[in-house]
Amino acid sequence: MAEINLHESKAYSEHGEDGIVEFLFGKLGLSNGACAEFGLGGTGLKGCNTAKLVNEGWRGLFIDASLVFCLKAEEELILVGEAQVQMDWITKDNINELVPPGEEWGLISVDVDGMDYWIFKAMDSMPAVFIVEYNETFGDKMIAVPYAEDFNRGKLSPYPYCGASLPLMVRLAKEKGYRFVGAESRATNAFFVREDLAKGLEEASVEEALTFSTPPNVTKTHGTRAQKWEKVKDKEFACL
Repeated sequence: MAEINLHESKAYSEHGEDGIVEFLFGKLGLSNGACAEFGLGGTGLKGCNTAKLVNEGWRGLFIDASLVFCLKAEEELILVGEAQVQMDWITKDNINELVPPGEEWGLISVDVDGMDYWIFKAMDSMPAVFIVEYNETFGDKMIAVPYAEDFNRGKLSPYPYCGASLPLMVRLAKEKGYRFVGAESRATNAFFVREDLAKGLEEASVEEALTFSTPPNVTKTHGTRAQKWEKVKDKEFACL
């Protein structure tokens, strides 16, 4: 278990991400700034990793390809804070236009249900903290679903054929200058802090995160890790 797991709690986030973000920014001494989130849900701001920050006065940017999801988020933002909601299909070729690297981002959350690794890799922005979704089904394998601009998990690819493994995300983050500080305990999101700001934060173990967050024999919504891997093991993967 990583230190961040002791601080999990939720206000808007899907699991314990809100508490982890509060803990990290307390350590970093950040109390205000700009945040961006890629990927909304049908429940508006519920499930978002940055909604609590916007409610506390941060400037926010939410991007999703669904008009319905964007309208729902806009409706709720009237009540909780000011932010820009933008409908766009995010690709590795347009991400730096949508999220300009010149902005001083405090937090960027990447959850696009499929191409997260490739979007993360293409980004030039260097926020203090990244939250990136990974696929625990892939365990310790260094693999990702190959890039496809039109990838749609719901229509083209049944779960759990999406995303990339945690070890692969951690390696990429390290190459980009970020320290892996842990994954929330429901095995959905990994947390990375920029190295120049990470003094005093322990680097988390990928092996421990995979064991603590996703015990291989635990049955989750879609089955155990082994059961889910059985469904996708013969599909095409990028082995990186």
